[in-house]
Amino acid sequence: MQAGQGSQSQWCHDFYVNLRVGDRGNDVSALQHALNLDLGQIVEETGYFGEDTASAVTGLQEKYRGEILTPNGLRNRLCRLVHKKKTQSAVRLRS
Repeated sequence: MQAGQGSQSQWCHDFYVNLRVGDRGNDVSALQHALNLDLGQIVEETGYFGEDTASAVTGLQEKYRGEILTPNGLRNRLCRLVHKKKTQSAVRLRS
């Protein structure tokens, strides 16, 4: 199912690219949509990966740190992403 189709519980999107601050496009829109579904309507779905999107990605990572990031050895990477979010926020997501 593509971004924007189906109900909230059925929405999905495959991410095959690294996204970072300054990027634009459909993958950024899909990321923003996913963030809003999980965290509530916190970022405008503009298709532009700006500071608000970077902050929301950090929020999602913090929310799931104990379930996903720490058990998979990604805690230090999360800390680096939080530290660099204003200049180099990047995320690799795969559904």
